[in-house]
Amino acid sequence: MTRYPVALPLGLLGLLGLLSQVGCHLGVRRSERDPVALGLVACQARLGSGVPARAGVDDSLQCLLDLSQEFPEDGRAHTRIARTLYERALAFPDPSVDDLASARSWALQCLALRPGVAARLQGSGGLITTRVLAVVPASDAECVAWAAISWAHWLHGRGVLGDAIDLEPVAALGKRAVELAPTLDRGRAFEAQGLGLAIVPVALGRDAAAAAGALGQARQQAPDRLMTAVETAELVYGPGGDTVAWERTLSAVVAAKGAGGGLDALEDAAAQARAQALLDQGPPPAETW
Repeated sequence: MTRYPVALPLGLLGLLGLLSQVGCHLGVRRSERDPVALGLVACQARLGSGVPARAGVDDSLQCLLDLSQEFPEDGRAHTRIARTLYERALAFPDPSVDDLASARSWALQCLALRPGVAARLQGSGGLITTRVLAVVPASDAECVAWAAISWAHWLHGRGVLGDAIDLEPVAALGKRAVELAPTLDRGRAFEAQGLGLAIVPVALGRDAAAAAGALGQARQQAPDRLMTAVETAELVYGPGGDTVAWERTLSAVVAAKGAGGGLDALEDAAAQARAQALLDQGPPPAETW
């Protein structure tokens, strides 16, 4: 278990005070002229057509940040910010910023908008525990999934052994995502669960079969999503020594058509670039970490 790894865009104590003043949370009935929904559509449009360029992603992200300032109690903007930061981290890695850590923080802040979750977080000193996650409702499943996915990628990029204390909350988030919404966005919940299992090093007891099963479920729900295939190759086939499946999967990703536009297209392009880079490096030795 771990505390919030970076400062949240809104401090937890300030957020708790805000919760006592607002009456609108995720899951409430909204009118057809929902200003947040309209704002999300407008921010999405700023990505442009085709695979978004960095300028379009930054423009869309700023639009979302402005929207979250206008409606700080509505988690939909938080969730979209988390995903946009995650996709920017994959597609346009920049050593001067930590987009994955920021993505995780926005997703966790989304969870803290719920009074029950916020109260348990306060009681646990900010620790992400199964007790905290137990009161997260199904309507917040996206927050849970993006917290787990961005956190898992952040850990893998840094080297898991250096931050092994974070493995437990990531696994708990992934498990809860599947409990809440097993068909979320065509496999995102199982992707979250699979990543939480797959990033555990062999030395710390990784359950490779469970990780492969969860990522397999994610790929069944979204067979055209390229990043899940790359995650499976890199985190399951490679460390397990299955070089045939590793090379076959990555080669198929490189040859795939990819999504037509939006954040899906950006993720697919990032997946193809990662697949090619891994192929250029060659298969890793079995059980390398």
